[in-house]
Amino acid sequence: MKDMSAALEALTDRDPGRRDVSAASLGDLLRATTLDADTARLIVRRLVSLTVNEPVTRVRESALNAVSEALNHRRLPLDLVKPLAAAMPTMETEILGHTIYILGATHPPRRCR
Repeated sequence: MKDMSAALEALTDRDPGRRDVSAASLGDLLRATTLDADTARLIVRRLVSLTVNEPVTRVRESALNAVSEALNHRRLPLDLVKPLAAAMPTMETEILGHTIYILGATHPPRRCR
């Protein structure tokens, strides 16, 4: 888990190149399916936060690609990625498709009947 901790820490690095590589590394971890659900959600939450606050398009795209990797192997709640919807007006056209996919592939909370 040392690699995961280092990658999570690098998401806040001043260098956009390091943030980009970190997001991609976390995507690799999410693709591997060896993470428990809580750890995967922690990573996704941090990647969503990065996407919402990140000024560099390539870093945002790497973060969104990593979140997509999580969705290929797990069911994620809509609330986890909902901040992406509010950030859509600030997104460049090339990454809007990723965001729409992520929002559509998540699951709303179950309602009591």
